[in-house]
Amino acid sequence: MATPLYPKAWLLTPSGQYVLSPSGERLQVVTDPAQAHDRVRITLVELEVDRCSLTFGVGACTATGTRCYNTLNTCKLRSAYTRSTSVVQFVSRGQRAPAGLAWRPYVTGISVAATEIKPAGGLAVRSQSSVTLVDEPDSDVAFDPYRSTRAAPASGTFWGRFIARNARTLPNRTARIRRGWWGEPFTDGWFVDQRFVIDSVRGPDARGAVTLTLSDPVKLLDKAQLPAPSAGKLAADLPAITFSGTLVSATSDKAVLPPGFVPLPNVYLDHELHITGNTGAGQRRAVSAWNSATGELTVTPAWEVIPGSNSTFALYPLTATLQSGQGAAYAGATHVRVGAEIIELASITGDVLRWTSGTQRGAYGSEVESHSASDSVQRCIAWDNELPDAVILELMQAAGIDAALIDTANLETLRAIWLRTNANITACLSAPAKASDLVNELLAHLGFTAWWNPVAELVQFAVNAPASIGTVPAYSDTQFIDSAVERLEADRITQAALFYGLRNAARDASEPSAYALGEVRVDLDAQSTDEYGDERPEVRYSRWLTGPNALHVSSLLARALASRRDAPVRISATLDPRTAVELGGLADVTTRRLQEETGAPATVRCRVIKRTEQDAQVEVVFQSVSALGAGARRYAFIAPNGQPNYPSATESQRQYAYIVGATGQFSDGTEPYRII
Repeated sequence: MATPLYPKAWLLTPSGQYVLSPSGERLQVVTDPAQAHDRVRITLVELEVDRCSLTFGVGACTATGTRCYNTLNTCKLRSAYTRSTSVVQFVSRGQRAPAGLAWRPYVTGISVAATEIKPAGGLAVRSQSSVTLVDEPDSDVAFDPYRSTRAAPASGTFWGRFIARNARTLPNRTARIRRGWWGEPFTDGWFVDQRFVIDSVRGPDARGAVTLTLSDPVKLLDKAQLPAPSAGKLAADLPAITFSGTLVSATSDKAVLPPGFVPLPNVYLDHELHITGNTGAGQRRAVSAWNSATGELTVTPAWEVIPGSNSTFALYPLTATLQSGQGAAYAGATHVRVGAEIIELASITGDVLRWTSGTQRGAYGSEVESHSASDSVQRCIAWDNELPDAVILELMQAAGIDAALIDTANLETLRAIWLRTNANITACLSAPAKASDLVNELLAHLGFTAWWNPVAELVQFAVNAPASIGTVPAYSDTQFIDSAVERLEADRITQAALFYGLRNAARDASEPSAYALGEVRVDLDAQSTDEYGDERPEVRYSRWLTGPNALHVSSLLARALASRRDAPVRISATLDPRTAVELGGLADVTTRRLQEETGAPATVRCRVIKRTEQDAQVEVVFQSVSALGAGARRYAFIAPNGQPNYPSATESQRQYAYIVGATGQFSDGTEPYRII
């Protein structure tokens, strides 16, 4: 008996070959369930759980007494605890497990709030998934390595015991939602994995349900404060100036202080003598010796111009001492903030903070102040002409995101193409702030956007730009199960302004008066009565950018205004799950719901800003990155050598810029390019 006919898309072998007879009949069972007509979708939830790799009371573990459960919560000898991981797998109720696999059929529901990228720049809205599972009695065979030695079998339920044993080591551990197909023989190759971190575990509730909240790793930025709050305090007063006046006399490497000095040994060591006026003015020398009986200082190196008896001076301290034992928390620090003053450090020895010159006080525009014993000392994070991709990485890693989860290669490539060294960062963070706010600001002020790609298992990046060299995937109504179009009128702007050059890094960065520089771009055509007839300003303030970044600021504002002088378009579509749509990628979308002036379906360059997996379909949101219609502006990169003339160029070659003739139009009637 012949087997029924099936669409060819369902009759592919894993290698992509049709399995058909000459008459079009299926000859054999298809072994790849993703291509089978009777395919069954399944979802696995995996948790990576911490375990101690030692055996209780054996070898390195010298613990005694009641045996633990090889978890940190139950450990009897923390010094011997040796962390390893194991994987616990859960699947939907009623789903049987392949032979040899311990799938627990506890999952009753999964709700997903997917990542949503911000095309205008900044951090994407973080994704979050909620997994609901049942609780029930369990034999504890898989989770108690010493079960056979217990006086009585375990009571309670699976989740009750699991949480009690692992509560401290579940948050921020890896979890995966794996969507794929059921088939035999079973293979992991039929699954697409999405990686998250465990945010919280709630329950069991009154109905015995447990809820796992899984977030993308970028969520760690919402939890961290950068710089982290510091607990250190001054052990003694730190004056702005220890002593000042007019010198009595000076020789080649000495100076005699006037009456009023403190006649105690060593009191002016670890100080700097600054000639503030008259003979020898401007010279700064470290004090290497002090004669408390005569008031004579020895300085290093010797004077270039020997001061005179008319020379005014100031003695500045070059050290500050923290309270006993607090110095270790500042190891590696380059700057600290005391009160409203930022100090650049040269070294830290024990509890002593040291700088080499009084010029290192009042750093980053702050003012030199006198401070009292017990004043707080806050560790700072500072950069001096640092590449912006390095700053982004430092912030993310400081917040707890593993470097292996960050697409550093792509970030560096984007920086090299779009920023070069025009956006190098000179900045100081002198007070704790939410890490996500800091990274979001920096990305937006670079013109970058970032998001977590759970399938690639990477934080990925893109630049807010209206064009891209090369081909991009194309999607149209033929691939959409359903679609809808929305014009984002609220996102339209006619003015873009950025104020930057923070005067004082110890001041509130949200205050407009804190900035010394600013630039404004206005689209007069968009504001005119012939067009929109309104003003839509967008104003930003940047603690990250300074005077040397002026060229970058100008480019950033020009691109922002060009991409949003007309309302962006959002296209929501439902697709078959086998259609490859990459989150964050560019795409050319053609749909009858968005028409040209002729009535023909319009094609618009978009970015995929959201992708939500459903059981039988994928919901995708595209958002335009370039203007629509006949008045749309065409942007391009400067072309490499060897390009043909415009009439002979292919569409791909026309992604590069060409020089237009005196008519102001090309031979095909199109408008001139704008150079990126």
